[in-house]
Amino acid sequence: MSEVTTIPQSYRPELLDRFADRSTPIVNPILGREREIEQVLNLLDGDSVRVLSLLGPGGVGKTRLALEVLRLARDDFAHGACFVPLAPVRDHALVPFAVAQALGILESGALPTTELLAEWLEERHLLLVLDNLEQVIAAASPWLTDLLAHCPRLKVLATSRIPLDITGEQRFRVPTLPVPETLAPASLDEYASVTLFSQRARGVRSDFVLDSDNSKIVAEICTRLDGLPLAIELAAARINVFSPAEILARLTNRLSLLTSHRRDAPLRLRSMRDAVG
Repeated sequence: MSEVTTIPQSYRPELLDRFADRSTPIVNPILGREREIEQVLNLLDGDSVRVLSLLGPGGVGKTRLALEVLRLARDDFAHGACFVPLAPVRDHALVPFAVAQALGILESGALPTTELLAEWLEERHLLLVLDNLEQVIAAASPWLTDLLAHCPRLKVLATSRIPLDITGEQRFRVPTLPVPETLAPASLDEYASVTLFSQRARGVRSDFVLDSDNSKIVAEICTRLDGLPLAIELAAARINVFSPAEILARLTNRLSLLTSHRRDAPLRLRSMRDAVG
């Protein structure tokens, strides 16, 4: 790092929490992730872990898990936590600017953004969540490794489809949701995958009920979709057009069926085709 000048007075410490709260999306309650949440929190609590990567394919729920961990862990950090959505960023060189914007740090001609960030975070005890880092993976080194070296109290939680491959990275592979091993109706509501389908189905059709007539079919849908949360949500969203049996029959062409028309959904999550892409 080059010599650092004084940060302008406009960069007040109290801005940190205010902008961190603003950058955190509003999401549905998380389902069936109690074990993973506990494991990730325990890993973050370790003194040796500086950067923890939540890994897995598109639609497995990495972002949702990261947001829940942020919610639960932010009070354990003296300066809170900040969520940085990187899905819109295509150039790894722009990642520091996205982080600065999420933190509410205004650019200054006195310092490059990378150095301004390093100075701003140097003494702060903060959890920085970098979401969808895989498309700008080149930012992991040297920018992120340099930032961590300069900021000893900073911890990073990253979501990515591929490992960061940097020194000190702790990897955590996010599993899919458990699916029913048997199709006994009495036990199906114990599975988060089935509960997720039911809740999302009621969101588009309020009279939907998981009953003896459709529970086995819903369980089979979740099993056919391998417990992938995004796929289950997209399938459930079609309940206003098709019955569960019709949805199951159409899963032979999953990429065409599993689409969403939600206006607030990110483009990458509006269909399984986009998520895979």
